[in-house]
Parts: sequence; structure tokens; C-alpha cells
Amino acid sequence: MTHDNYLSRKNQLLRAFDKSLARVKRPLEAWLGIQQANRLIQESRLAYEDLIPRIPFIGNKNPLLVIFWPTTRYVEVYRAFQRQG
Repeated sequence: MTHDNYLSRKNQLLRAFDKSLARVKRPLEAWLGIQQANRLIQESRLAYEDLIPRIPFIGNKNPLLVIFWPTTRYVEVYRAFQRQG
């Protein structure tokens, strides 16, 4: 079976995204305020969900995945920060 992306792991990836953002929610709220922090998290999650089908498949046991997954998550957080100025 060949894979082009990680769409089959979408739920798992979104759970990992939620978990990683939960760790920084309080500092974000303190820095940005509750409404803006929640908006940033929601916007980032929706953008990440849209990104998942476009993440190129590099394997399921590739050692680079240790770096790859967090990077794909935080790309969308960074972009959300940019959009919010």
C-alpha cells in the first residue's frame, strides 16, 4: 500500500496538536488575553487540519518524524501569529 500523505492519521495528529497547544494555553492567555489566545489556538487548529492532507509522506517509522511532527504543528501556529499581527 502506498501513501501520499498522513490523512489516515488525521485524528491522531489533531489530538497531538491539541495536547501540545494545551501546554502553552495559559502563557498565551497571559500574554495575549483569553479571547485572542483562544482565537489563535482555534485558527491554528483549523489551519493544521487543512494542512494534514498536504503533509508529504516520509514513512511511519522514519527517525526524522521526531522533528517533523512538531514542526508541522508549529508552522500553523506561527502563521496564525503572523495573521494576527
